[in-house]
Amino acid sequence: MKAEFYRQILSDNVITHGLVKMPKGFEINRKDIKENIVYTNLISKEKAKLNAYYLPYPRYASGHNRAIDMLNRFVIEHLNMYFKITLRPVDTWGNVYFPNDYYNEIKHIDPLNLRETPDFVLLYGVDIKDKQSKITFKYDDNRRVSREYWLPLKTNQFILFPSTTSYFISKNKSDDINTVLTITYADESK
Repeated sequence: MKAEFYRQILSDNVITHGLVKMPKGFEINRKDIKENIVYTNLISKEKAKLNAYYLPYPRYASGHNRAIDMLNRFVIEHLNMYFKITLRPVDTWGNVYFPNDYYNEIKHIDPLNLRETPDFVLLYGVDIKDKQSKITFKYDDNRRVSREYWLPLKTNQFILFPSTTSYFISKNKSDDINTVLTITYADESK
């Protein structure tokens, strides 16, 4: 007699990460992205979105430029090719982390408007001077609550994760600024 067993995954909390490796001659100009982030955070501050009820810091919209578009295309095409995920960019901004700067727990969902909340968050290390910099993710694994998983945050590295996953970025222990680009995505493959 053959037993029948079925398995259904109800929830999945996957972190996808890697280095952005572009073909020679088509490298992403991280200097352009960094200048864009520094300008919007420190000089213009025009397009600030202050959603303090779910993000602990202001978001200064990064204007699109060729380098950001190339990064977006790289991530979207590779995730579709390898994992059959179809993503649509929702919002893009950058943050500057001065020496000793850090942000406590961050979660990219709006509890008052879950329908409009993005599905995924991408963090891209534009220029990370602190070699000890890391991102710590907090999650529950059934009865094992308040678990943590961390990844190093490096220059030219991307980390993509569900917007419901909370995280924090470690204190910048270098004497220079760290710049991080954040892009949120809607999952169009559902």
